[in-house]
Amino acid sequence: MDLSAFKDYLSINVNPKTTMNYIRQMEGFFRYQSDFNQEEVNKYLASKVNKWNGGSTNQFYKAVKWYSKFTKINIELPRYKSVENKPRPYLKNEEVDEILKKIPLVFNDYQKAEIILELTFKTGMRPSELLHLKRENINLDDLKITLVDTKTDTSRIVFITKEVSNKISSFFNRELQKSNAFNLNEYTLKYYAKRISEMFGIKLYPYKIRHTFAHDFLKKSGNDLRALSKILGHTNLNTTMLYSDIDEKELQEIYNKAFKNKRRKK
Repeated sequence: MDLSAFKDYLSINVNPKTTMNYIRQMEGFFRYQSDFNQEEVNKYLASKVNKWNGGSTNQFYKAVKWYSKFTKINIELPRYKSVENKPRPYLKNEEVDEILKKIPLVFNDYQKAEIILELTFKTGMRPSELLHLKRENINLDDLKITLVDTKTDTSRIVFITKEVSNKISSFFNRELQKSNAFNLNEYTLKYYAKRISEMFGIKLYPYKIRHTFAHDFLKKSGNDLRALSKILGHTNLNTTMLYSDIDEKELQEIYNKAFKNKRRKK
């Protein structure tokens, strides 16, 4: 099935990442089904009952709704599946400090690796946002970065430290911009994460770095969810709340600070 016209239609209405996701969903559908109608959709869904979780099912529903709009063929779908929202996994501060301290021992081009890892650990930007970043969007003097090509198609600002700004400046003087601000590709980020996982015996992937920033920011900001939501570029505060997995000790510290509560002396 040729989906090029559908792809063009999506590119006008949704962002590139969503476009490719919906195209993959419909390619999977037409790999097994001969036509797009209610009967064929029902057959396909029945074949996935014991294979897909709620999230996978919901992704297919969304793709079908858009393909239905495109073809003007009405398809009735079951209700969206409930998806359990689990807290996002993250690294502890001491683990991050250990990683950043030992980067020169792990990577040959450690200066570039150091900048990328510090930048992502301290801004929480999505991997795709880093890959689309241009140098013209980085203001080293004002210590801020304007992210233009985002998941929600709305620009936003993230901030950097003076130390990170200085390191970025040195890198820019060393290497001209080619594909993007840091001349990265998606495999570079995955390689960094894989190498660190191997060297430190931890499980790390690009999005876990974003989760780590979010948890660290909440802890240092007194659990300011609204500020974090703006920094991460969330359109729904409920998404941001997934990072707020405060343990009992942290919760008591916040309570004690709010009510100036002091423990009894024994």
